[in-house]
Amino acid sequence: AAESVRLAMDALPPDSEKRQELQRLRDEFESAALEKPTDVPSHEGDAAAMLNALNAPPEPAEGGAPFPPPPPPASIPAHKHVRRGPPLRFSESDRSEACTSKDAGNLHLREGNVSQALVEYGNAIKKDPDDAILWSNRSVAFLQLSEDNDTTAAQAAADALRAVTCDPNWPRGYCTLGDALLRLGSPLEALEAFLDGARVARDAGRLEDAFELDRKGRDARDAVLKRRPCVCSMASETQLRAGPAGDGAFERAAQERNCPEGARPDEERHV
Repeated sequence: AAESVRLAMDALPPDSEKRQELQRLRDEFESAALEKPTDVPSHEGDAAAMLNALNAPPEPAEGGAPFPPPPPPASIPAHKHVRRGPPLRFSESDRSEACTSKDAGNLHLREGNVSQALVEYGNAIKKDPDDAILWSNRSVAFLQLSEDNDTTAAQAAADALRAVTCDPNWPRGYCTLGDALLRLGSPLEALEAFLDGARVARDAGRLEDAFELDRKGRDARDAVLKRRPCVCSMASETQLRAGPAGDGAFERAAQERNCPEGARPDEERHV
């Protein structure tokens, strides 16, 4: 940017009044270029996204054969971890231990050691019970062990709902919640979760998450119509093609539970 300003200055006459303004702008650009870039957290460590990448068809390298994604590092510094939830209630040391346990849980889950992954995610939640990603990851692990409409699926749904409560603006929580509700045999509630999540994802500009949630929402809608054929006659063809619109029930409920403690003193944020 500073170089572009210099070229613009060279194109102006020496006595131009614009040269002084452009020189000031050039100085600002050069000063900004010398500043150390801000170290922004970038690692979510979402277990569902990790498993999606692991199970996706491998893409061939340029001029080579297909290959699986490389294994993740054993541990990532805590300051690199994205945190989804209200302000940290405990110490930075606790947060660091939570991130370490989350990474360990992801490695165990990747290798198929689901029981060990559950232990690690549980340890992480004890250290930082307000991080939506930790609850979502444990929900994903429960789903690996669950069968249709069993108690483990109910545990997965409870953890996923806690994830949405911790951060109603994180679309991945709705994705996990919808998956758990489908496993519980509740496709209509799953459809609502997917639609709420897709809206949150679009508002946040996370288009890849929005596409995934829209796809899952269509699958849940099909499951609803199979179980309740009367819905077909009640909905117009236009509505079926476009898909039903969620009313934000899960999103509103999560925001109400996430309100300041003074607003609802009789409600505990964590069970």
